[in-house]
Amino acid sequence: MICCDYLTDVLGALGGNIGQSLAEAFVAFPWLKRHKFIRALLENSSKLRPYGYSFRNWLISECGNLGIYVFPPSNFRQVVLLGDRELPLERALRARLQQTFYLVGPTMAPYILCDWQLWLWNEGRTCLFESFKLDAFHQQFVARYGKGVIPPDEDGFAKWWHAHCPDIPPRLANECIWLAVEHKLV
Repeated sequence: MICCDYLTDVLGALGGNIGQSLAEAFVAFPWLKRHKFIRALLENSSKLRPYGYSFRNWLISECGNLGIYVFPPSNFRQVVLLGDRELPLERALRARLQQTFYLVGPTMAPYILCDWQLWLWNEGRTCLFESFKLDAFHQQFVARYGKGVIPPDEDGFAKWWHAHCPDIPPRLANECIWLAVEHKLV
């Protein structure tokens, strides 16, 4: 707790209005398990600082690093080189999200990317994509109603969905599943 008290004092004394607000957040959420979220806010904001605190600017830069210079990308399934591996752009961006940002792992990375992709697809600015939110709602629905026909894993579900609805991203089905479970329609 001494470290947190010190951090709160430093933020409050030297951090200006933003530092004071963060210090107040630490005081308001004194439970240690909550501190990881404040750490994520601080650390991830720091990662976005060179991009004007803009996630979109970060994405533009990452796409450029992957050899995609037109933004937004017209096709997230086009293959790019990430290190020594060839991956679809959306998988490469998800990997970069996980490598760059604190508390962004294999479940959270698609969350961050797929709603943005869905908006671009709906606006006709990008082709189909495969990312969706493989969350508890989705898993509960597939386990209960999939009857062994709907694959529970991410790749399997995306392939199964594209076989049935080749013109609609699996994120749209995933949203319908979420709404059905959330509103107790199923």
